[in-house]
Order: sequence, then structure tokens, then C-alpha cells
Amino acid sequence: LCGVATQTRAFVDALNQPSIKVLDTRKTTPLHRDLEKQAVVAGGGFNHRSNLSDMILIKENHIRAFLAFNTVDGFNKQLQLVKQTQPEIPIEIEIERVDQLTEFDLDCVDIIMFDNFSVVEIEQAIQVCRIQKKYQAQLEISGNMTLETIGKYRDLDIDRISVGRLTHSVPAVDLSLQF
Repeated sequence: LCGVATQTRAFVDALNQPSIKVLDTRKTTPLHRDLEKQAVVAGGGFNHRSNLSDMILIKENHIRAFLAFNTVDGFNKQLQLVKQTQPEIPIEIEIERVDQLTEFDLDCVDIIMFDNFSVVEIEQAIQVCRIQKKYQAQLEISGNMTLETIGKYRDLDIDRISVGRLTHSVPAVDLSLQF
């Protein structure tokens, strides 16, 4: 847990932008999720979600599966229906391509996630979200974030960066107690 808190603090410091939250993911050690999530907070980070019922997360494979048998219009109507019937549950959608931002109606979405986008693609996506479409959703980036790369995002108009490395593959901190 000291390793998780230390790793989180390193990412927060490397980003060096208090207006952007550094979040964990659900990638935690079995039976240690609650403790690891507390360690992320102790390190200055934030929790993304603890379990599948915390929010509706629409991943790219969900979109592909839905669109295999439905239209984009049907997808947009389904998003609106879910938000109307479950307004208290946040909706997050993972976008694969910038053109999906105009293809889908994301007015009812709370968080738009860009996974494995380049900085240039994220800049284009921000332009569409903030200027062209004026979405009110928070913007989140994720995917292969490292201590060396996280600083590239500090000046972007985003709200969140999710980092799986905060809780998975974290080395233990070597502590000793000497008297």
C-alpha cells in the first residue's frame, strides 16, 4: 500500500497540474481493492470507480456490438433513454476515433474517455467537445500512461487522467524499522 501511495504521488507530481485529477482504475489486487483505493487517495489521487455498478461505462466493444445490429440513431436514443431512466448514475463512454464525437449525440454523457489517443488526437477531440459540440461532459484520457509521458497532458483542457499503473505492477516500498 505504501508503494501504491508513493506511485500515485509520483504521477500527481509528474503531471504537476492540480486542475486535472489523476485517477486509479479497477485493476487492483484481488481482495485488496478497498485498501489500494484508499492508498491512491493517500497519495493525492482519486478513485475512478470501485465496481461495475458505480457508473455506466460504455467501452468500444459495447459500441461495436450494439452497432452490429442497430443504427447510430438507435444508439443515441438508447443513451438518452438510460439517462432519463437512471439520471443519478453517471455515464462514461470510451471513444475510439475523433469522428465519433460528431457521429454520436453525447449531450447526456457525463464523461468522455479517450483511450490510447495521441496528444494531437486529444487536441482535436477537445476542440470538437469544447468548441464545436459544447459538451458539458468531463474529458478523460487513459492508456499506457507513464511517469515520463503524463506531463505532456498538463496544458490540455481535460479533467481526468486514469492510470492503471497506480495499483497494478506497483513495487513494494522497502521499509525498515530500526531501534
